[in-house]
Formats: sequence, C-alpha cells, structure tokens
Amino acid sequence: MPASQGAVGDVLALARAWRVPAASPLSPGSLAALDSLIAANWCKTVDLCGNATYGKVMFGSLMLPRNSTLRRAFVQEHHIASNATSWVPDSLRCWRLLVPAVVHAIEELRLSPARRRHQSYYHFGIFQGASVYYYREQFPSAKFLMFDSFIGLPAEQPGELQRATWLKGTFLVREGDIAERLVRDLGGPSLNRVERGFFNESLTAALAASMPGPAALVDVDSDIYISAFQALDWLFQFELVQPGTLVLYDDWMDYTCAPLLSPSALDNIDMRDAMDGMNVGRMSRGLRAALGITNNWQPRFPKIFDGGEPKAHFEIAKKYGVDFRCVAGSCAPAGQGGGRCPSQYNGFGALFIIAGIGGTPNHGFAMSETQLAAWRASDVSCRTVTRTRFTVADDDRKVNRRVQRLNAMVEKGRGPG
Repeated sequence: MPASQGAVGDVLALARAWRVPAASPLSPGSLAALDSLIAANWCKTVDLCGNATYGKVMFGSLMLPRNSTLRRAFVQEHHIASNATSWVPDSLRCWRLLVPAVVHAIEELRLSPARRRHQSYYHFGIFQGASVYYYREQFPSAKFLMFDSFIGLPAEQPGELQRATWLKGTFLVREGDIAERLVRDLGGPSLNRVERGFFNESLTAALAASMPGPAALVDVDSDIYISAFQALDWLFQFELVQPGTLVLYDDWMDYTCAPLLSPSALDNIDMRDAMDGMNVGRMSRGLRAALGITNNWQPRFPKIFDGGEPKAHFEIAKKYGVDFRCVAGSCAPAGQGGGRCPSQYNGFGALFIIAGIGGTPNHGFAMSETQLAAWRASDVSCRTVTRTRFTVADDDRKVNRRVQRLNAMVEKGRGPG
C-alpha cells in the first residue's frame, strides 16, 4: 500500500476513534412527541415577533426592517448580542427564531446524539456572523465550529442552476481578522473554532479527526449547491452526524421562489443590464422590459430540488440512505394552529432532524407541487424574491458564457464589494 494511502487510513481511524456507538433510528413515537413539544415551545415564544408584524415584516420576511429604531428594539428584546461584544448584527432572518424551540424539544426528549454540556454546533457559511451571535445568546455552553472562506462564494459547479446575486466572490468580508472577533465575542477559544477556506480544500479527513464530537446542530448557509453538498458530504462521510442531529437550511426556498430564465434571455440583452441583474439581483424596470416581462407575466419556477441547498440535501439523502424528517420551517404545509399559536411549519428556512442513516432515503420535504405553488403565492418572502430575483437555467448542461463573463467581471472588482 502506498504511504499516502496508509496515512489516509490512519487519519480515518483517528477520526472514528472517539465516537460513541452509532445511535439507533428515531422511533415514530419519539418523532410524534417531538412535533408536539416543538409546537408547544413555539407557542410560548411566537409573540416575540409581535402580532402586528408576524408573517409580514419579521417572521418569514427576507430580513428585518432596515428602520434603525425597529432594529435596535429587536436586538434588545431578543438579546442577539450582549454589551460585551464588539459587533452587533444588523439583521437576522426571522425563521431562526424557531431554532431554540426545536433544540430545546430535542434536548428535553433526549434525542440529541451528544450530552447537553458537550453539544457541538457546526456552521457552514458565516459571513459577518449574525446567526452565531444569536445562537450564542440562546446556547451559551455549546461548542461552535464555524466554516467559511470569508473571501466570498466559490464558483458554482458547472451545469448547476445559477441564482442572481450569488456569483463567485459574493459575501466577501472586508474585515481584518473576523475569526479573531468571532472567537473573542462568542466566548473564547474553548467554545469556538473557526476554519477558513473553501470547503473542497478545508474539509479534510485530518480536520474531521480533530472535531470535538458528533453534531447536535448543523447550520447550512452556503447559498449555492456545490458548497452545501461538500459540507454535508464531509459530515456524513466522517460520521460527524447521527440520528438526532438537527440540520438547518437558511436558503431553502430561495431558488424555487426565483423565476427561471433561460440562458438566451440574458444573451439577448445589454451586458451591463445582465451584470446588474445577476450581481445586484434586482429585476429593474429596464431589465424587466428587456426580458419582455409585463404585469401579466406568468413566471416559471425551478422545482424545489433543482438547485442550491435543497439539491444537496436531496443528493446526500440518497447517497447515505438518510431519513430526514421536517420538524419546522418551510418543509411541510403550515397547519391551522390553535388559538393564538401559528404553526411551526412556516418561515423561509427549513429544519430537519436525522431520523436514521443507512436505510431507505427520505428527503423529508412534505409539500406537494400544489401546496408549494400555494405557498409561493401566499408567503411574503417568496413574493419578494419573485419580484426581485431570478435564476438562470443552463439548458445545455454547459456553463453559460454570459454567466462566465459576469463571474469574471466580479473577480476584477466590477461586482459586489
């Protein structure tokens, strides 16, 4: 055996040495109890968003209002960042308010693969850190493992669906040492670890061997398909997830809410208009006119698993025989709720628990095409994405030249800064 293969084998052995025996699949009874307990927990906390803004401004909307007074009030009420931190988040997607209700239900039923004092939360896609600041206030003793290049998105895999604004280099963080700030503000090195780099380079067998334990929570905020797949594949390959692990997706509905354009649609308009549309992501009046979009336009949408994080989720379920179950967010039809309590099956993100691994794959998305179409028409966030964003299909399964040129322009500094 070549020495390199032996070294890899040694690393793989080390990566598995600390692990507890594989957990058993979650039972139907435990899943039913979990659903009920999440609903009860969410009922206790849903009033944090306020009745006047629920579903229209805060929860389910793309971002919090830009109004500074409202934002300060939200930060203070939800304790997103304490006075001891050097940075305060500007905004937070409100679906994340569901996370504590779900996590506490999993812990109360003892479904998590790790003891509460040793919970490890894996975060893929950090940007400036708004979500982890919120999580730290909610989960003060959890170990945070944070992964990001901090130099922007990589290029999407050739042939994949491309969503406007998510080009190579988007989400570049212009901050000297963001890793130092994150570790300092979030509780020090004993509770926080930051790994820099694109996932295809940073997520190695050696890194897996150094991880503190199986994930209680995995937060995927990678935006594009290839990064989400690489993160999930690494976790499952090295058994860093088990039944009971909670898996969250921030951009679950972003692709299926964005109208689908053919590559030729961008080829037939001015390059600057195309760049502005792909880079800024806005369907400006000029761009809409150039594309022939009128008020009576009936857009065509990607299916839920056509691209982005949902496609990665679907493929990982198939590759590893994962039984995912939707526990909250926009992965199941919203129920009617009872009294003042809305359903936990709402919001723009999606939350799944791993019920089993190595069996019959189940992606866990519980909406039919009809239900998804109704959701697109009724959800505030989805309607906003439909008006202002779009996706580009690569019908020939080759990288569209226009998208290549747009990516090149971004790299040269003519794109997002």
